[in-house]
This record gives sequence, structure tokens and C-alpha cells, in this order.
Amino acid sequence: MVPLRPSTSFAICLAASGAAIACSCADDDALGVVAFLDETGTSVHLVSVATGETRTLDQGRSFGNLSVSPDRQRLAYGSPRTTGALSDVFVIETAGGEPRPISPRGHGFRWGRTGWMLYADATSRTVLVPAGGPEGRVLGTLFGVEIAESPVDDLIAYVDCVEADQSCIRSELIVERPDGSDRRVVVDDFLGGRVEFTPDGQRLLVFEAGTPWKAVVRSLDGTLLADLGPTASQTGLGGRIAGGSRFSPDGSQLLLRRDAELLVVDLDGTGEELVGTNAQSAAFTASGRIVYTT
Repeated sequence: MVPLRPSTSFAICLAASGAAIACSCADDDALGVVAFLDETGTSVHLVSVATGETRTLDQGRSFGNLSVSPDRQRLAYGSPRTTGALSDVFVIETAGGEPRPISPRGHGFRWGRTGWMLYADATSRTVLVPAGGPEGRVLGTLFGVEIAESPVDDLIAYVDCVEADQSCIRSELIVERPDGSDRRVVVDDFLGGRVEFTPDGQRLLVFEAGTPWKAVVRSLDGTLLADLGPTASQTGLGGRIAGGSRFSPDGSQLLLRRDAELLVVDLDGTGEELVGTNAQSAAFTASGRIVYTT
């Protein structure tokens, strides 16, 4: 691992053997850790960015799918029983201790900001494990779901399927806590689409399916606050730019693509301004400038 420069949050992680590796570094290098497998894939190790100290966390069977939690306190990984099979899922404290099994079996991991974890089960349904919980719960009845996470509160939002006779008869837009409590059906007959929280965590930016797609802003109880009009896609943009945001730094505007036009739109729906045409990817920088590609 080679630091790019002092006091940076980036690192280059090299695995000459091609073994799996997972990096989690912070502005304070003392918090950075790198998890990796040995050449045979039968032991899990952790390296401190600050000291270079290496510790063995688990060994004696096949491993894969390493993922370090955002607080660098836990590591999730899989252990397939046979080649190509789904993995037994484990979580272990990076400080040491015994690995904790999580059920059901699955593959692929994503950590939430407040410590919850996502992965996919045998049927590719999304499993959410609350922070500290040994058991996961399936979100969505027939297929994997995309989770939006509040940037300020312990809340998530997603589109769920209401099932009847093994068919999805309609969708609901749900806001709840990762453990399933405080559940709210924001829209009970949702046509499908994507959702994300606004930067203040108090509203939802919803892309509703249709011809064309439409962007609206709703409160967390489902009240329609603003209709931002049609969009060119289910994301409102052709693509994202790393390090940028679709929202302005003060959270009052967002970038939206409509047909060939790239627009800056007020989140309260009161106005919009043309930025350019034929934009593919676009973002606000931290200083409020707009960067886009054509």
C-alpha cells in the first residue's frame, strides 16, 4: 500500500498475487486498515495503515468478498462451502475476537453509514442486517432492491413489491429504520422508479416511472412538495462524476437532464436554468461550480 501524499484519504492497494483485498482509509491515517487474503485464499489478514502491523483474523477455510465497515471497526467476508457456491457470511471486529456468523447465506456486501450491512441471498433478494444484529431480513419479496440512505438520520428508503400469487401486483415506496421500525408507506401505489434523500435528510427526491420519467420532491410522510418535471432517465442524469454531487452545496438545487438539455433546477420547483446541451455526466463541485461531460 502506497500513500499518495501526507494527510490524504486515498491509498493505492496492491496485491501481486491477485488475491482479494479491501481498503478502508481515512484522513487520519491511524484509522486506516487494509484487509486481504493470502495467496491460497484460506486466511484473512488486516494491516494497519499507520504502523504496518499485520494480524490474522480468521483462517482454515476458503474466504472471499472482503468489506470493511465505514467506521473501520468490523470486517464482513464470505466463506463458500464449495467452489462457486453461496458463502456463509461472517462479521468480525477488526480489533480481534471470534467471527460472528450471519444468516441467511449470500454474497456481495455493502455497509451503511450507521453500521447496517446489505448483501444478496440465494435468489438475489436484498438482505439487510441491522447494526449488531445476527439475523438479516429480506427487503422486497421477489427481487433485489436499491437502498437510499439518509445522510443525517438512521433512515433508509426503498421501493418494495406487494406480492400476490407469486407476482408483483404493485409497488410501495417505503421509509423506515434499518431494523424495520418506524416504517412508513410514503406512496402506496408507486409506479416504480428510484429514490434518494436530499442533503438535509428531510425530503425525498423521487424519479417516477413513465414516458417520460418524472422527478418529484416528497416529504418523508409522502406529501408532494414539488414537481420538477420530466427527466431523460430514471436517474435524471446520464452519469455521475466521482467526487461531485447532483445537489448544490447548500442543497437548494440539483442537476437534471431533460431531453438533450442539462438544467439546474430549484428543489422547491420555483425555477430552472439551462446549463448546457448534450451532457452525459454532470456534478456540482464542493465550491458550487458545475462540471459536465459531453
